[in-house]
Amino acid sequence: QQQQQQQQQQQQQQQAPRAHPAGAMSQFFQRIAQYLANELVTKRLANSQTFMSAAHKTHQNVQRSQELLKTGKGQAVEQSKSAFSFLGDVRRELAKELTGKGKP
Repeated sequence: QQQQQQQQQQQQQQQAPRAHPAGAMSQFFQRIAQYLANELVTKRLANSQTFMSAAHKTHQNVQRSQELLKTGKGQAVEQSKSAFSFLGDVRRELAKELTGKGKP
């Protein structure tokens, strides 16, 4: 029985897929590329006046919406609609800026 178990273990080890060194290297380069792309996007957004303006206006809209909810006024829906509209505009402007079409 022990001999049969050893043979089964050997067969399982032979059949087990092994990591290919090229695959590991590919993942390594993929991670480096992802990191560099992330750094580039982060730095461009950090230096973007459009993004800073969007962040500030979004913060103001959130603050106003919270105030409206606290005071019980029913205008929160109106505020959220204008905020979503604004965010759509910001998204389009950022897309232009990131693609280089809308450089100030």
